[in-house]
Amino acid sequence: MILLISFLLSNLFSQGEVAYKPNEEFQLELDYKFKQRPASDISTFESEGNREEHDKAKYGGGPLPYLVLHMTILKLAGEEVRMRKVEVGKPFAIDLGFTVDMKDRVSPHTYTLYFLSAKKTEISRIYLYVEEDGTFLVNGERRGKF
Repeated sequence: MILLISFLLSNLFSQGEVAYKPNEEFQLELDYKFKQRPASDISTFESEGNREEHDKAKYGGGPLPYLVLHMTILKLAGEEVRMRKVEVGKPFAIDLGFTVDMKDRVSPHTYTLYFLSAKKTEISRIYLYVEEDGTFLVNGERRGKF
């Protein structure tokens, strides 16, 4: 059997009836570090200058907070089945990117992981959301602030 988890990287998440996966069935670890933003394409211009100039003015040109989540699925429930790329008990990474981009809505800030049955029916989900003020929510529960 294969556990199918699909990643929905969209702000157009519909409020369905799919239940949240219980907290005791997964574990999240935040890998919060500082990274230098890659150099922007100098030939790309915005109305007020290029991206590199805009970033330097807004963020000071130095390293910026960057987030990678390490998730471990601890248990499968009910009709959820196993998956090829993610093993129960083995961590996998979800690269969320620069926190300032998530807060400013220039990169994805909503992630939904669906757990499916063998018939590809959505059984449960893990919902990750970063609010504009930097509050980090997992399944609607506050887990911190960036």
